[in-house]
Amino acid sequence: NVKRWEETVSVERTEMDKCKKQEKKIKEEMEQEEKKKTEVESRVGELKYRAEMLDGELGEIRRRLVNKQRDIQKLQKDLNQAEAKLESRRAERHSLLQAAKMEDLDLPLKQGCDPIPELNSQLTDSENMDPSTEEMVHIYELEARLPIDFKHLDKPLRQMTDEKEVNRKAEEMQNQVDSMLNSLARIQAPNLRAGDKLGSVEERLRSTEAEFEDTRRRAKRAKARFERVRRLRYNAFMNCFNSIADNIDPIYKSLSRNPGAQVGFA
Repeated sequence: NVKRWEETVSVERTEMDKCKKQEKKIKEEMEQEEKKKTEVESRVGELKYRAEMLDGELGEIRRRLVNKQRDIQKLQKDLNQAEAKLESRRAERHSLLQAAKMEDLDLPLKQGCDPIPELNSQLTDSENMDPSTEEMVHIYELEARLPIDFKHLDKPLRQMTDEKEVNRKAEEMQNQVDSMLNSLARIQAPNLRAGDKLGSVEERLRSTEAEFEDTRRRAKRAKARFERVRRLRYNAFMNCFNSIADNIDPIYKSLSRNPGAQVGFA
């Protein structure tokens, strides 16, 4: 019995040693896993921190982008208004040059510069037909190259910058021209010695005056038609521009409030 007991104890001890070794191995593995877990948790914490930092930077970038977009919209609106004003000025210049041609007035050009033959042809064609947008752009380009010499104007006139003052002065000068034309129309025919020629001269004068009046009336009607078309074009352009300017801001704000649109935009 004692021997059997000793054998049993020996077997139990051997088994216990094996269990202790296995327990030690398991503890070592658990320590390694715990170490890995700690490293992973540390890495996760670091990544979360970096994600929060990136979210903050992304939010700041989005805010700055929104501000930039607003600035761009404002600049675009200012640009459109400037282009519309420039188009209006070009139309006014064209109207003046066309009126000068209709009245057969010589434009003061810079010394050594010649008129532009193509422009003269274009102005003549535009009197008889309604030019297309492309043709008007080409005419405006030719008119911009016309070397008009403004030195003939008084220095105070050349130094005017206020638009209202310029318009007031232009109206005043136009009134003076109209007054001179009216005075010219009332001038009596000269007293010629030869009575037989007087009737012929008077007849030619009346014919010339009638032609002049008829030409002036036709010129005024043509100018009025041109001004009407120009105003219609300008009003149509401004209506289109104002419609776009009024609607683009609400559309942009609507897109800015849409999270899906913001993510897609970013």
